Amino acid sequence: MRQRCVNKNLPEYQRYGGRGITVCERWGKFVNFLADMGVRLDGHEIDRINNDGNYEPENCRWATRLANVRNSSQTKLNTEAVKVIKYALKYMGMSVSRLAELHGVSYHAVSNIKRGRTWKDISV
Repeated sequence: MRQRCVNKNLPEYQRYGGRGITVCERWGKFVNFLADMGVRLDGHEIDRINNDGNYEPENCRWATRLANVRNSSQTKLNTEAVKVIKYALKYMGMSVSRLAELHGVSYHAVSNIKRGRTWKDISV
């Protein structure tokens, strides 16, 4: 977490420190981090709720890898967008190609949602 924000030699620095993401001063001491976040649950990793926000108690949580990836600034689809897509497919009869265009994703991304290959846990 800290290295991504301060080490300019890391490839991922540009997505963190390079765009102004910092770690709060309080977390300079691990004991404070542990007091704020608690012990990491098995299979979980730190996740910033707001991807444009800093690593600080009110913006961080322990999340599964899947939840963290879905919350990534690199991910074009999130839970709400998938709900909209599923609703539009089911109740509005919108085409896969039109929904892909509207959401800025590939035809295959929407097609996989429609066929239940991805985002199976999200329902409308």
